[in-house]
Amino acid sequence: MKKLLKGFLYFVVACAIIGVIIGYMIGTFPAFTFVARTFLVAVSNNQYAQAYSLLSPDFQARNNLSVLENNVRLSGLDQYKSAQWGKENILPNKKSGNVIAKVLTNQNKTIIVEFQFINIEGKEPKDRGWRIDNITFPKPE
Repeated sequence: MKKLLKGFLYFVVACAIIGVIIGYMIGTFPAFTFVARTFLVAVSNNQYAQAYSLLSPDFQARNNLSVLENNVRLSGLDQYKSAQWGKENILPNKKSGNVIAKVLTNQNKTIIVEFQFINIEGKEPKDRGWRIDNITFPKPE
């Protein structure tokens, strides 16, 4: 009986450790970088509707698709080639955050861009998750 109880205790401890590891991995998944990179790849491939779907409803209300397309072209983000990503910052409320990137264009121009995110809680799974709520261009330090 002691062996059975001891085996069960080892099993519970192992499950707890695995749960902590999986929770850490999910909690540190670079969602902002993933969404921002998807946005940049979409605009660089002239897929503005796909890029637009990554924006928050508030961002979409402030910018229709043609305004977004024009702003992206003016900024040079449509010439995206690669990026160096900074640390993702999630606010304590876990509902917003940001990431800054140094974007390298096809013309080897560097653009510093900040993607600000908000966590959307929609009814359908496709309507939930991190969305770009603003895109700004901070001055280099």
